Amino acid sequence: MSNKSLYAARDRLLSKADNNTNTTTVRKKPKEIWMDNDLKNWADFMSLDIKTMGERYNARTKKGQPGHPISSVRMLRGALVAQQEEGEDAMIRFANASFHAYWGLLQDVNSVESLREMHASAKLKMPFEIFLKRISDDDIKKKLRLNTQEVIDRGGFGSPSIYVSRPDGEPGFTEYFGWGNDRMELVEAAMLRARGKPWRYHSRL
Repeated sequence: MSNKSLYAARDRLLSKADNNTNTTTVRKKPKEIWMDNDLKNWADFMSLDIKTMGERYNARTKKGQPGHPISSVRMLRGALVAQQEEGEDAMIRFANASFHAYWGLLQDVNSVESLREMHASAKLKMPFEIFLKRISDDDIKKKLRLNTQEVIDRGGFGSPSIYVSRPDGEPGFTEYFGWGNDRMELVEAAMLRARGKPWRYHSRL
């Protein structure tokens, strides 16, 4: 999905970096400094290796294009291949390997070399050549398109998108949509509310 603000922020940061010299220090805005620190604090808390957004922007692709956002369609299809061929656990391992490749190693995740590393890191059983072929199969392409369209139709715009609903469709509960890892208390509250249990903060003390 197109995110104009993301592209604008990328171009501004890259412009600063490209115009920078050894005698000039790029001064970030307070919010940019806070965002870098917030990302680092979350990464430390979750024991994850995540580079800053600026580092990801500047991790140019082999063609010299900005490092974020870059095409991740083959990586996303790879997760579906792992899930379909080897199950949920394999998909989770591949998703973790993909996350590390993108945010930890700053790789061009659309390249064959990076996909090979993710395949090995996820310890998938299928030979890499078969895995690579499955990524281009029509059923996998269709599944990713359907998954993406479902998120769009439900009002989503990025990852992680989290939905809480009542499968029985009983009136009185509106589906909850949350975006971001810092909304988990609200996700928990929505799950409690869907079950008809006390869900507001003070009612749970």
